[in-house]
Amino acid sequence: MNAEPDQADAALSRAAYLAVPTASFILDANGIILLHTRRGQRLFAAEQGGANADLIGTSFATLTSLNDTALRKILRDALPSGQVTLSMRSARFGNAGKDVPFHLSLMRSRDVNSQIYLLTQDHVSSNAGALQSVNDHRNSIAKALEKAEDQNVTLQRHVLSMETFTHAASHDLRTPINAISGLLQLFDAKFKEGLPEAAHQYLDHMQRATAQMDELTNTLMSHARASTAPFALARVNLRSCLEQVFDSLSHEIKDANADITVRGELVDVMAEPVMLKILISNLLSNSLKYRVDERPLQIGVMLKTTEEGGALMRVIDNGCGFDPDQAQAIFAPFLRLQTAVDGNGIGLSTCAEICRRHGWKIEAESDGKTGSQFSVSFPERLESPP
Repeated sequence: MNAEPDQADAALSRAAYLAVPTASFILDANGIILLHTRRGQRLFAAEQGGANADLIGTSFATLTSLNDTALRKILRDALPSGQVTLSMRSARFGNAGKDVPFHLSLMRSRDVNSQIYLLTQDHVSSNAGALQSVNDHRNSIAKALEKAEDQNVTLQRHVLSMETFTHAASHDLRTPINAISGLLQLFDAKFKEGLPEAAHQYLDHMQRATAQMDELTNTLMSHARASTAPFALARVNLRSCLEQVFDSLSHEIKDANADITVRGELVDVMAEPVMLKILISNLLSNSLKYRVDERPLQIGVMLKTTEEGGALMRVIDNGCGFDPDQAQAIFAPFLRLQTAVDGNGIGLSTCAEICRRHGWKIEAESDGKTGSQFSVSFPERLESPP
């Protein structure tokens, strides 16, 4: 008479167990799976045919890195503590497996007339381990951030020190250069009539060398300012800035007999005005300097807005160009690809530094024969410069 209620209670208990939102397994004394929750099936059945695989009747050892004998021994040894950690081989954890903690209980079943094991995943231990891992990771990030801040402070000190040194060195260099230049001019003015031709040549060499040293000092100062000097952004019209640079380079443009054309839209960009002039001046000076005598120098400047809302400026010339393999290296300081032309290798490096600080992008292209093209991309919006 009590068989039907007992069966109903058993069915209800089974349904309740299957619905437990925790990975749990009931094993017989040999480690064979008698029953498992849906969560256990989804988590650990990947190696056995997927989340819909039927694990009942299979050895629990197949879900671990253990064989049957080792599993039974571990379960027996872990009974007094009620805790066991097993290396599960589910594909979710990769081939190496993952240590998963379980609660372990020993029960007796009337159905199999023997002792059975109840394994339930220990989420508290798992979550505690995950939390500890997160805390460890957070602590390592905090230490790395603290170290980075210390390094940044040190770097700022070095930058300030280098800026101070550059200004001091420039001043100390310019003082004797100006003195030598003035004395040479005075000597030339007073004694040139009685000097032999060889002395005039020596004097010319000294004056040119002094002028080159003065130019190099000014260039180094310009590069230092482009690298470290603080600045504020302002809206600048590119075409207007170009006209100002043309005026400052009017003698060089005339000497090179260069034909310069500007095409494109009236484009405004956010920039530090002086640095933008230095950028454009260096690009145009580069075209003027590396011209080819066999053909008239033509320089084209193209201005346009981009689809992203930014701006683009291209400076194109028909000069001697450069080795296309050096398109990146050409922006390195003191690199001179054309040693036959006077220069110090700082101009394009200064351009790259100005672009870096503004968040612009500068690129160079050439086939090495018919000229070169320098492109500067201006983004739509700029953050405060570093």
